[in-house]
Amino acid sequence: MGVNDFGGDIDWTDESWISMWNVSEQISEAYKEEVKKGDKQAKKSRKDEKKAKQHDMLLAKFLVKILIDKSYDKLLPSLFKAFDSWVPSNLILWIMSLVYIDISHTIRQSTGRSNISFNFSIEETLNFSGDNLPQEIKDRINSWVEDVHSVISFNPSKIYTTRVIESIKDSKELYNFSVEVFIYFLSESNIYIKPKTAWDYVGFIFQKIILPKIK
Repeated sequence: MGVNDFGGDIDWTDESWISMWNVSEQISEAYKEEVKKGDKQAKKSRKDEKKAKQHDMLLAKFLVKILIDKSYDKLLPSLFKAFDSWVPSNLILWIMSLVYIDISHTIRQSTGRSNISFNFSIEETLNFSGDNLPQEIKDRINSWVEDVHSVISFNPSKIYTTRVIESIKDSKELYNFSVEVFIYFLSESNIYIKPKTAWDYVGFIFQKIILPKIK
């Protein structure tokens, strides 16, 4: 049986067959587009994995120095809890950059921005207040927030960005670690802040400043 055997039964000029052929072509083109999208997403995922490994190696490098320096001992419990809860290494690096300036330099250099310098302290202990906070402290916090946008938003994929957002929104360990680092940062400048106030302040930074800008 060949094609000619059907010659008398099928009208190949019939509009229904032409319509079916067009639909078939549309499906084929749509499939090709989906394959392209899938391939593009896979490349992004591989790029993200490579970037994550780089962050892990960078974190390991700085972690060795932090462990050797006894002045950071008080931060280690909350740091290790953040590790255990699978907080992304790029976020841990950013948080620590507030009190470890070399990490900040590395972050800023990766985006072509100038390094910052910070060496500020007051003689008498100052109770933290938004009204009396020294400008040097405000500037350092602002540059810290600026750095996290570089860490998170520098050429990310949607999957990666979503993962980071979920980490910020849902990780109690991430908040605890951030609060501990924030308290430590202020204490180094001889500024005292209550833990509850630090929690509220860090929560504000994450929820009102960082999250809306990376979505």
